Amino acid sequence: MEMIYRSFGWVIPIFLIVSTIIFFALLLVSKTTWRGTSRGSLLSVSKTWILISWALGVLLITVVPNGGVASNPFDEPRPYSLIPFDEWSENGNFYLRGVLESFLNFILFAVGGILFSLFSKSRKMTIIVSLSMFGLFIEIFQYISYWMRAATVTDLIMYVFGSIAGVLLGSALRGMIVERSRVRAQQSRQDALPG
Repeated sequence: MEMIYRSFGWVIPIFLIVSTIIFFALLLVSKTTWRGTSRGSLLSVSKTWILISWALGVLLITVVPNGGVASNPFDEPRPYSLIPFDEWSENGNFYLRGVLESFLNFILFAVGGILFSLFSKSRKMTIIVSLSMFGLFIEIFQYISYWMRAATVTDLIMYVFGSIAGVLLGSALRGMIVERSRVRAQQSRQDALPG
């Protein structure tokens, strides 16, 4: 955990500042005020803010390394790997850090799949393809940027499987929420009937 904080601790203040600015910008765009805000519009703004904040967080974590310090692009060739799960071993030995990084990529996109399943009206396949394209954009940007992040097929595989798992879990959660709401509404109607 300490290693993660050292690697990404600088992201937290940037993320909080930018996501707060985004939230207030969304409020302004939706033409609402705190006094005149309807519950539906504030809920809609909040859902949009959560989705944008997730994407911002993923970009900060996956694209910008080492406190945002870029290396000299001429020092070494851009790192990439087209061999699946190549990062899981180093010199023929099991490499735990590579597995953990892959697992974290899976978790990031599983969370995205859950959020988009719960907060958007898009179809499952649309969400999975969109998140996978977002992951492909990340890997391409990692390759062409001067931050020397490694673009790997393994990361892309983890993004896709994380998206699939997240969408399936999010759809199940959404189904449970809808069913619970339906049962409560039906119970309220029955309670309202004269007995």
